[in-house]
Amino acid sequence: MREGVTNEEFDRAITRLRAGTVMSGESTSARAKSLLGDQYALGKTRTLQERLDELAAVSLCEVNNYLNVKTFGTMTLVFLGSKALKIEESRVLGM
Repeated sequence: MREGVTNEEFDRAITRLRAGTVMSGESTSARAKSLLGDQYALGKTRTLQERLDELAAVSLCEVNNYLNVKTFGTMTLVFLGSKALKIEESRVLGM
């Protein structure tokens, strides 16, 4: 993660987040859930436009700066399925 994300990765992520935000405003129950989450986490609610504006304000540079200074703990991979998955440890750890 220290290498950061590319412009393409950033654009894809922002597009997905914006689409998800818009879609969450389409149904009454999804919007209610969003409002409740805002109230719980922020102590206030935000309009759909405010949420979209917050996403638009995020820059690739800010994301990469955050990733550069963020300390990540040990990562855990979990696989679910009916058959055991055999992966060489060196492939996962990048050795």
